[in-house]
Amino acid sequence: MKKLFIIISILVSSLIIGCSQQLECPECPKVECTPCPPCPELKEVTKYVCQDNTVVDNKEDCATSAEQGTAIEDIPYNPVTTNEEGTYISSAIIKVGCYRGMNAAVMSFNINVLADKIKFQVKENLDEEFKTVYEMDGVNSASRYAVICDSCYSGDFQLKKDKQYLARIEFDLTSLFNTKQYSNEHIVDTRETSDYMTRICSS
Repeated sequence: MKKLFIIISILVSSLIIGCSQQLECPECPKVECTPCPPCPELKEVTKYVCQDNTVVDNKEDCATSAEQGTAIEDIPYNPVTTNEEGTYISSAIIKVGCYRGMNAAVMSFNINVLADKIKFQVKENLDEEFKTVYEMDGVNSASRYAVICDSCYSGDFQLKKDKQYLARIEFDLTSLFNTKQYSNEHIVDTRETSDYMTRICSS
């Protein structure tokens, strides 16, 4: 009987000790957060866009850029745009183009009658007369290419670089109407930063 009591006492003690151990919570490690690094300082940058679309750091640089001839506003010409009114000219266009990989001015026209001669004319200064740089027999429509270069013989005729031309097309109608008619005037700017020269022409 005593033995049985001793065994029961041991079992009860074991249960009490086991439960006591399970009820004890383990100690959690203390974790400290690392402070965030400071944010980078923001710097304000000011840029200026000139009239020729170049971006500079200072407004004064725009004036320098214009003095170097990069802005087209300093072209001295005031082209006449009423020449074609009441004429036989359907269209006369002088525009930016390419010819065999070279920068060029493309001169195209369409006229309702057959002219005696058709002349492409330019002038470089306000106080001078137009001079003929290319002449062809009369046709109703055609396109001709003025290649922009200093020493080449490409295209139908050539215009020199770093110039500001005022250009037009003359239609000689002497045999039909005893008169000459002219296209509207166009500016052909062959300076380095102009549309004529910045056009990328693939060969």
